[in-house]
Amino acid sequence: MQVEDYLEFQLRVDGGSAANTITGLAITGWKCAFISELGDDETAVFVEKQLKNQNVELLIKKVNGRTGSCGIVLHNDGKYSVLFKEGVSDDIEISEDMLNKVRSCKLFHSSPFASFKSLNSLKTQVLLAEEAKKSGAIVSVSPGRLYAETFIDNDKIEKRQLVERLLRTSDIIFVNKSEARMISGEENYEMA
Repeated sequence: MQVEDYLEFQLRVDGGSAANTITGLAITGWKCAFISELGDDETAVFVEKQLKNQNVELLIKKVNGRTGSCGIVLHNDGKYSVLFKEGVSDDIEISEDMLNKVRSCKLFHSSPFASFKSLNSLKTQVLLAEEAKKSGAIVSVSPGRLYAETFIDNDKIEKRQLVERLLRTSDIIFVNKSEARMISGEENYEMA
């Protein structure tokens, strides 16, 4: 029996902060591009189709392997669990095409890669954000729990330093109360 057998309702949608942000902007008429690395699986086909349907330009490197994904399980008490399956985007490295794209953008938005095995994707995000900023773009980031947790986990010092660099580059930072507490070290999120 699989997890899906226990669920009352299952819905497959593209998403994540970056995909949600560019889809929203594309719907309102902004010209948007999605920079990532996708595997050679059904999830990659699904993501590409969904973004193309919103007229999002795809700057995607296709590689052998699985595309990252996550599943969200909603519990009866209103709480939820997020189950991650890391994918090939954890190893994404900067390219000249990516640099050229961010040098001409007006808004650069970044959201976390799982970065379980490698810091390559986070390093790429930082470099692209810094390049976008130098070119005059507004830089926004949604660090999510994956990056916010680096501020309370002393085993992830190099990752934390990269996240700090990404946050310092950003003009806009999207966090919830829990993430604000982790990043700032303030228990009162309003002081964060």
